[in-house]
Amino acid sequence: MITQISKTNTKWRLLYNENILLIDLANKLSFEVTDQKLNLYLVINFVFSDDGEKLKAKLNISNDGNTLDITLNKWETDNAIGYIENTEPLKLKKDGNDVWLKYRTQTSKDNWRNFHLSIWTEEILS
Repeated sequence: MITQISKTNTKWRLLYNENILLIDLANKLSFEVTDQKLNLYLVINFVFSDDGEKLKAKLNISNDGNTLDITLNKWETDNAIGYIENTEPLKLKKDGNDVWLKYRTQTSKDNWRNFHLSIWTEEILS
């Protein structure tokens, strides 16, 4: 288990952390995340689109709240050194618990994509 504690005594527990190298930058990604302590089950699907406004994202949440479909519009970097990330973590409320998603990507002209996803939960310490 990985945790971090802020100056305001908020504990953040890492639920999921993965870095993926895709062999084709247009491939779709799907992550299945579970956490027994929170009784959490999430499926997060990422689609990379050449349509829409550059660097924008579209989120769809299933009726039961267990599946997130995130479309990232034109999330390609100009070079393999830089990366694009959501600057504000995506905050979800699951069964009364705050869950935060942070993701980023980098691409190359050679048609590969590096993608990183971290998911944290916030726990207040007494």
